[in-house]
Amino acid sequence: QNASQDMRLFFSRRIGLSSSGSAIPILGGTRLTGRQGDYSIGVLNIQQREESQVPATNFTALRLRRDILANSDIGAILLNKDEAGTSFNRVAGVDANFRFRTAFTMNLYAAKTFSPQVVKPGSGQDIAARAAAQYQDVRWQFTARRDAIGLRFNDEMGFVPRQGVNNTYLYAGRRLRPRAVSRYIREIRPHWQVDSFSRQENGGLESRYQDYHVLFTMQDGSTMEPGINPNVEEIRVPFVINTSHDVKVNPGRYNFNEYFIFWNTSGAKRLSFNNRYSIGRFYDGYRRAYTFGPSVRLNENLNAALNVQVNDIDMPTGSFVSTLVTGRLNYNFSTKMFFNALLQYNTDSGQLSSNLRFNLIHHPLSDFFLVYNERRDEHSGGLLDRAIVVKMTHMVQF
Repeated sequence: QNASQDMRLFFSRRIGLSSSGSAIPILGGTRLTGRQGDYSIGVLNIQQREESQVPATNFTALRLRRDILANSDIGAILLNKDEAGTSFNRVAGVDANFRFRTAFTMNLYAAKTFSPQVVKPGSGQDIAARAAAQYQDVRWQFTARRDAIGLRFNDEMGFVPRQGVNNTYLYAGRRLRPRAVSRYIREIRPHWQVDSFSRQENGGLESRYQDYHVLFTMQDGSTMEPGINPNVEEIRVPFVINTSHDVKVNPGRYNFNEYFIFWNTSGAKRLSFNNRYSIGRFYDGYRRAYTFGPSVRLNENLNAALNVQVNDIDMPTGSFVSTLVTGRLNYNFSTKMFFNALLQYNTDSGQLSSNLRFNLIHHPLSDFFLVYNERRDEHSGGLLDRAIVVKMTHMVQF
């Protein structure tokens, strides 16, 4: 388990969706990528139709990169979201990635956002920056990262989990292959990580997640991982954790640990299982969580999986059991034609959603997609929304 929520300056799934998650029709778009000498360029432009209260919107992403030194690069990115009328959102950023031999890497970036005063009143605090380094060889792995995200940093074409925070992330891991147990165990990997957020306004802690895990990889490809996840959460305003039962978390500082064990049977076998069990304090309550996920590979064309996640939570403000059931089916007609189905049921929202996708590779690096999405209410059986999406890409080399 990794609690880190990594920020993304550009997240393409923001296009074609409203703030509530409803689908918005796409009129059309184009993408251009290419390379000339040490330079690489990528351009994306998509026009989104007007839908209900959402005005027609144009999205543009421009990425330029230049190779430097032996195996490093520097680059720049420009993002523009232009709504019909006077509203807009723009992002400009630069980055650098340095790779020293094969074990040590560093990356840096800084970005600034631009929005009208009616969207983000005030000035300043509209910059995000990162400095990160990683070392990895056959035995050791170390990662250190520091992010600063301004309170007014408004990236509407990206994914920004929190604003007005400084984020520190550290990871250390060791790979062991002891000969004494090599008949049964291929590798043992103890590792530790910490993901900490503090407020920029006063430097106070907002949240901190740690884990102490040991991953065992068996010779047959199965895995097992026990661990402890200590958490600290500083809650300043109450929030509802389950709307259907009106269960909330009150303000306060919470320290709680999760104890878990995770195990997977070999995915190379016809029938495999993915399982997880955890217990421990949860804010000022208690949580028991179960995951059970069988998968089956009937042949080289057909595979299917079912995943059931259950959270049994007791809080001073109420108790509830939350269940998420996910089913997947993949069928490969050939190396160029595929069908994927995803069905999901959530007891909290009482909704059943389905996603069906047909994919045909009609030309090298070119695809045709036919996608059907649907959401229904469990209680009434009524249709909440439905969408049919057709997408075709054609790669042209010149």
